Amino acid sequence: MAKPKKLKVKLERGGIVKFPTFRFEKAGEQLAELHAFFEKASAKIRANPNADGWMRLCEILKSANEDKRIKSSAGASDFMELMLLLAEDAITASSAEEAIQPLTSEFISSNARSIANKGHEPRRTAKDWVVSEWMKYKLDYKNNKSFFARDYALRVKNERGVRITERTIANKWLKNI
Repeated sequence: MAKPKKLKVKLERGGIVKFPTFRFEKAGEQLAELHAFFEKASAKIRANPNADGWMRLCEILKSANEDKRIKSSAGASDFMELMLLLAEDAITASSAEEAIQPLTSEFISSNARSIANKGHEPRRTAKDWVVSEWMKYKLDYKNNKSFFARDYALRVKNERGVRITERTIANKWLKNI
């Protein structure tokens, strides 16, 4: 069976929901494909011995999500939404580790990003400083980026602890300024 030609995609509660669009001449075929898709998903859920527990957890989380005290706390409310999304997506998961896999991947990515940003921070602040100094003193250097870069490469090393070449300052940091 062929897949539906067009799918409208909507982001709903952190997950992607696909809505097929139908053309009248192919509607019967598309409905059959959609039915087969849902049957396959249903069979996968029924085959999981933990599915009943995950469904019950979803029910509990949905009722807890309506609690006034949880709704009044932005942090608790956001956390509850996240847990509900994880539980809904984990209905075919065989373990808690498998259920939180999307979260752990995001945490690892986020942690790597923050570590990388910390490593580049001294260079970034040095660049911002050099650009601001150029804007202040470019007339004193008669708009000559090379002369400015010669002076500031040494200053950046001494004052900011960042080794940078004159060429990088003149040709990259001050480019198009």
